[in-house]
Amino acid sequence: MDQKKGVVRGICISKKRGTAKYPVESARIVPDWGIEEDAHGGKWHRQISLLALEKIEAFREQGADVDFGAFGENLIIEGFDLRNVPVDSEIRIGDTVRLKVTQIGKECHSHCAIYRRMGDCIMPREGIFAEVLEGGNICVGDSCQLFIINDTFICFADRCLDLFNVKGVFHSASFDNFHIFVLLSYLINNFHYSFNCKKLFVRAVFQRLLPRFIIYNILCSCQYV
Repeated sequence: MDQKKGVVRGICISKKRGTAKYPVESARIVPDWGIEEDAHGGKWHRQISLLALEKIEAFREQGADVDFGAFGENLIIEGFDLRNVPVDSEIRIGDTVRLKVTQIGKECHSHCAIYRRMGDCIMPREGIFAEVLEGGNICVGDSCQLFIINDTFICFADRCLDLFNVKGVFHSASFDNFHIFVLLSYLINNFHYSFNCKKLFVRAVFQRLLPRFIIYNILCSCQYV
């Protein structure tokens, strides 16, 4: 994993959903829930939202007068390019808090007040979401660390699938689970890394291969291919 360091520059909460959050100096992070007393906490994958301080400052330079929490973000982090953090990466705050990144960006179903005023809102494309692995107390100014999952295996998986011409295989009536097994077996046995590396690689292959396989079978069932 790659490791980067940053700082918590803001903590924001709100009592109700659909309202702008307001800054606080400290907060308690609850495992598998989110920030205590924040309306977005719960048993789901978007327990805490994060936004980079650099993105907020760039938005302000366009003439927007926005305070921390105006975009609905819980944590404002300086030092990370959050938009390019891979899902499943880990963010650690202080000595105890551990967050796992679960989603990058979000769909904006209804334009917020900032969008209506400025014609733009950065949260849907720049914000990220996380669930709480381990809780604790955090304060503005706390240091944080970002442990990025190396995406080399995902890139390598794409290259291997291209070499095997998977797209062409999908147009063959003989493509089935057996062929997936053979393909994965060949790639694993010819990829000489540690067991943990192989697990990451297999996951990367499945992330790329299975969605295509499922889509192909749906199209076949509808007689489109």
